[in-house]
Amino acid sequence: FQGDVIFNGTGSWNLFDAFNFSDTIIHQQGTINSRSNTITSKQFLSKTALIRVLSLGTSVVNINGSGDALNFKKTNLTLDADSSSIFINYALADSVRLTFGDATLTFNRVSISSPMVQFTSESTIDTLTLNAGIKCILPSGKTQNTNALLITGTCGNPILLQSDVDGISSTINQTTGTVAGSYLYLKDITGQGGATFNASESIDEGN
Repeated sequence: FQGDVIFNGTGSWNLFDAFNFSDTIIHQQGTINSRSNTITSKQFLSKTALIRVLSLGTSVVNINGSGDALNFKKTNLTLDADSSSIFINYALADSVRLTFGDATLTFNRVSISSPMVQFTSESTIDTLTLNAGIKCILPSGKTQNTNALLITGTCGNPILLQSDVDGISSTINQTTGTVAGSYLYLKDITGQGGATFNASESIDEGN
């Protein structure tokens, strides 16, 4: 599909094949059922206060744009993303903003490869992968909840993880297991929740 695709109505839409959108998916109202098909778009927005239902099943969702790339507002949104996988793939240096509603919306798997990404909300993500070479900015005073944080940089492509306000920490909460980070630059980041947090070949830049 060329251009933005807007879903706005009190009915429902079922996707019966893979959907490739050249621009933005805008979910304003109604029900979208992906039927576990692959979705590719520059942005995916569901941020009105109207009644919306989004069922992603086991879909793979590829987000390839910058700016407000993923934005889900909790108000009046029923989300089923417990088995889906979301890949943030924008390749250029422009900032990518991700809004996951709040910690009550649950996502299964999110993998981020974009060089510059900023979380603007709290989140609950079962498996969160930050790939080598990215700068990830988290909101100060907020918590990102995960069951598995995969955060492995390399010597040539370390990962920078920091709060958006100097001196005010952002929190990563994982209750079990081990977070085995490597080649990280960490600034104003707090790990909590009972998991073991390791950061080998890494630099603590404060707080």
